[in-house]
Amino acid sequence: MAKLYFNYSTMNAGKTTMLLQASYNYQERGMRTVLLIAAFDERTGKGIIGSRIGLVVVLNEVRGDNFEIFEQSGERARAESLGAKSISIRHLPDTTMQKLDARSTSFWAAAHGADKAATGIGLMERQRIKVWLGRAYEEIGKVGV
Repeated sequence: MAKLYFNYSTMNAGKTTMLLQASYNYQERGMRTVLLIAAFDERTGKGIIGSRIGLVVVLNEVRGDNFEIFEQSGERARAESLGAKSISIRHLPDTTMQKLDARSTSFWAAAHGADKAATGIGLMERQRIKVWLGRAYEEIGKVGV
């Protein structure tokens, strides 16, 4: 049995976001959805429903760089068709990550803390983290977050 839902609310209440989420959830369960838009509404393109929420695909290489399953799933293409931007956070050496994990040290604290006893990070690794963190911020800046 088909159902028709009509939602109304004030501006910036998240109506479009809720619509896209609901449609996605139905499709995940194998159901078909039909989304309708007024012919005169061409803010995000003719016949396209878009949200100002700003979707971002983050390829996080910190723990690995194999995104084969993700690429084959079609989710990246689907996200990009909805206007998502993609960024890549590069790999940090495993030994450095292990030292950070062992002491629950944040990237910022490791890059800016001079106390090796507290962070377990020496001068060379600290510099490596600073460069890595700068590159990560550059990537994030590309999407305007």
